[in-house]
Amino acid sequence: MSMPRAVKLFILRTNIMKKAIIRVGYSEYVMDTQQALTLLELLAEAEVYESKWKKDSETTHHIYPQESQRMVSEFKVIPTAFYHMAKMAGKPEKES
Repeated sequence: MSMPRAVKLFILRTNIMKKAIIRVGYSEYVMDTQQALTLLELLAEAEVYESKWKKDSETTHHIYPQESQRMVSEFKVIPTAFYHMAKMAGKPEKES
């Protein structure tokens, strides 16, 4: 997921948007916007690792270039106030 340089600069220079939420697989993570952009760039350069288990033989291991798959499926920049509100709420209680 490549982002235009102008968008990156706007996000990084806007003080009210210092946090980002990124979705990797089924999990979402919050981090500083700069860290999130760095993570996106690093993942874009990563190769794919896959192991295949076969019933009647050994497991095979494979490393190959990414195709069209996207490791990060969502990138949202959030206001600092939203971050602090959600942080104060803490971990949600499990429903019985």
